[in-house]
Amino acid sequence: PLMTDVFWAMRDREKVLGRASLPTAVQSRHTRLVNMIKDVCREDKLNSSTELKMYCAHKNVIHLAVEYMNRFLAAPPSPQTHDDQAIALACWFMATKIESRLSHPLCIDLVAVSGRGTSAKSLFAAEMHVCIAIDYQLSVVTPQLFLEWFVLAFSIEPSVANVARGFVCRALHQF
Repeated sequence: PLMTDVFWAMRDREKVLGRASLPTAVQSRHTRLVNMIKDVCREDKLNSSTELKMYCAHKNVIHLAVEYMNRFLAAPPSPQTHDDQAIALACWFMATKIESRLSHPLCIDLVAVSGRGTSAKSLFAAEMHVCIAIDYQLSVVTPQLFLEWFVLAFSIEPSVANVARGFVCRALHQF
């Protein structure tokens, strides 16, 4: 029953979001932000502690960060403007906090390394505006999480599950 509820909720969401076409400027910003989130992910894996690496390596963190970014871009424009790097970092840190249930121990260091001029103050302001834009709905069923539930619930053959995982990873730019 839970899988059925999750499936239909995601299907209803897809029907609504699938019809929305984004202006070219938003599409290019989306691609730029996804690439920035991936860069932060790579940088984080190089510099994080073993405990945090375990969470950051979990593919759901990047999907969750991209989901927050997608929802931020789809929200009505905020009077506050933030540079793309601050938005990417804010989404990444929010996703690591939700997945690990810990604050990010290297937050300021990672901002310095990958922020390219993003201050901690602008990062926290961007995080606040992302939270407002997504209406504080931080717990989200991402494609990665749904796939893992589906694999477990229906005892999917490992080779098929691995192909599906690869597809979900490559689809980051598309959902």
